[in-house]
Amino acid sequence: MKRFAIFILAILGLVSCNQHSEHWKTLNEMETIISERPDSALTVLRSIDRDELSGDEERARYALLLSMALDKNYIDVTNISLVSEAKEYYADSDNARYKFLSLYYYGRVLFNRGEYTDAIVTYTQAESLLEEVDDDYLAGLLYTQFGELYRIFYDYNRCLASFEAACDHYSLAGLEYHRAHALHDIGMAYGNLDEFEKAISYFNIALEQAVELEDVDLEMICYQNLVMLYDIIYEYEKCGEVVDVLTHKFDEELYSPKCLGSLASYYAQSNDDRRAEEYLQRAWERTANVGDSIDMSFKTANTMKLMGRNDESMHYFERGIQLQNRELHRALQQPVVSAQKDYFQDQAEFNAYRLEKNRQIYITISIIIVLIMVVVAMYIRYKIAAKNSEINRYMEAMQDLEQSLFTKDMAADNMTEQINHLFESQFSLIDKLSNTYYETHGTKRDKEAIYTQVRSEIEKLQTNKRYIQQLEDIVNKHKGDVMRVLRESMPEFSEMDYRLLCFLYAGFSAKAISVFTGDSIGNIYMRKSRLKAKISQSNTENRDVILHHLQ
Repeated sequence: MKRFAIFILAILGLVSCNQHSEHWKTLNEMETIISERPDSALTVLRSIDRDELSGDEERARYALLLSMALDKNYIDVTNISLVSEAKEYYADSDNARYKFLSLYYYGRVLFNRGEYTDAIVTYTQAESLLEEVDDDYLAGLLYTQFGELYRIFYDYNRCLASFEAACDHYSLAGLEYHRAHALHDIGMAYGNLDEFEKAISYFNIALEQAVELEDVDLEMICYQNLVMLYDIIYEYEKCGEVVDVLTHKFDEELYSPKCLGSLASYYAQSNDDRRAEEYLQRAWERTANVGDSIDMSFKTANTMKLMGRNDESMHYFERGIQLQNRELHRALQQPVVSAQKDYFQDQAEFNAYRLEKNRQIYITISIIIVLIMVVVAMYIRYKIAAKNSEINRYMEAMQDLEQSLFTKDMAADNMTEQINHLFESQFSLIDKLSNTYYETHGTKRDKEAIYTQVRSEIEKLQTNKRYIQQLEDIVNKHKGDVMRVLRESMPEFSEMDYRLLCFLYAGFSAKAISVFTGDSIGNIYMRKSRLKAKISQSNTENRDVILHHLQ
């Protein structure tokens, strides 16, 4: 009897060791308020003694929540150890949301550390979880970070696409504050692409939203950007109108160096040399990095030219060219990234100012030669990276698609059996080619020839209407004629919209659909969200039926 009692006590002791500590309830409560009251959450989390936490799960949750709270309080953490604990724990977790959050905030710390290529790989891993997470707010945050990274690498086209995706997700989530900032980011991207009229339009829209939301910081930033853009396109009358509002409404101590430089240009063209020099001096005092110094060198050159001081103008122009060449050389040393999104460094944007045509022709010729050499070098690097990335993406995509189509676990599903049979003959040849590709020891040219054949077979799948129609018939048979109902109820949809929804009804993943359509995974997620929103907002009586099969 005594031995039995000891055994029971031992079991109870083991059970109690696996229970959560008294802090578990606090952690759950902080998670519910961390978005709305991040300062309060940070205070409470910092008050918890980590030594009192019980178990790996509790420590990982604490590490994740504290990383979130620090980031939401605009504290740029560079120590990777805290968030690494959360990332490592949730790497094998079935909880897609926590796994996504751990990757996202791990990427944020990498960004703060300046490890941009590692950050974009981590963000790409997080992007693969968006469909499971199904949270437009989190998707908006992620695409905002993609936009920031592309901006650092001067890939302004992808920067624009990322910010537009972020804006769409914020709109779907009903987050007007975040949407207003995304509109401002879109304006910045258009400005970097030299599409100044579009940039001005987006800044004005963001400005209206900022005023409505009483977001003073965003309002000031929009005014500053409008001053800089009107200065760039020499519309000084409109520039003056914005300057009047900006200088009367906001403290000049808060202005950016670029804005101060544009104010100097504005006053120089107004023949107010004293104020122009004052703003130039303030701008130079606030330069914080090489980018600011490059911008201010060219801005000073232009201002000096407006003031008739050509020798000083040439001096600053030459200085800007030297700084820009060094920065371009640094940018070219960054490694090229290829991770699911076919990410790579594309090219640097040059915003060189041109002085009078009769000034030192040999300098202009030297600049052109340097630019040509840089562009050629970047183009060659781009083509090599793009080719390798495209080959690997196609071959990996084919393996993933074959695994999803022909696994034994799926064979019990009658619809899946019919879909497998539909694509079986087409994939027989592709399977042989793929195996040959990975097993061959031939030359690079041999592998490229095999890849070309595989790509040709994939493109047949993308364009063969017979396969698409047969797939739609299979879906209708097993999903209550949902495609027929969809076409009758939503005639405004395009054929590509119907095709995407058909693949979704058939149960294909976003990665598989990307093979069939040639579209990126990110765009597939975004299009799916848009189509669901349109169907939800429609007045069709079949709306619930269509959405039910789309879950």
